[in-house]
Amino acid sequence: MSNFITDFFAKIKANKVKNDQLEEERKNKILAGDFEPIETDLRLESDEQAFKVFTADRMGLIEKVTQHTEKEGVIGRAIVGGVVLGDAGVVSGALTADSKTSENTEQSIERVGHGRMYFTNKRFIFVGDTLVSIPYDKIMEARFEHSILDQKLFVNYPEMIKSEHYLLSGEDAADCELYYKGIKNKSADKSANQEV
Repeated sequence: MSNFITDFFAKIKANKVKNDQLEEERKNKILAGDFEPIETDLRLESDEQAFKVFTADRMGLIEKVTQHTEKEGVIGRAIVGGVVLGDAGVVSGALTADSKTSENTEQSIERVGHGRMYFTNKRFIFVGDTLVSIPYDKIMEARFEHSILDQKLFVNYPEMIKSEHYLLSGEDAADCELYYKGIKNKSADKSANQEV
């Protein structure tokens, strides 16, 4: 019985090691740019190819301004001089009272677009309610944050909206950073080969 248990756990451990190796190889292939272009109906530049597409939500900072107006001095005007009292005095006071308006600004990160995010050899292209083209050479920073719930792409570029970022989803959205790095590596290798 103990040999059976020992063999059972040894097989589980061997399978885990094998799966970990296969996963590492898969990730290394992506990082090396070992993947093919995808078909798309986008109008790309003559030397541009799309390599990956994800479902995406474009997020940004939204400001909502609400106004509140209230009457000042309603009760005070109702009893001035003791002439008008009771409900009629309050109504009369409300009609003659001054108004004070206050504004409240609330900010929140909300979805400003839904569509698809393409990773090409030259740029990110978001196709949704609006088209956003972000050439890699204009990007000051591209940062990825991964969690169980979502994959976030933060792209810092000159025309960005306040707090703009993208929530990427889809079958292999967890690999979005690997694909970005793989595309950059693939482009660098192609440039190096052309210089030789």
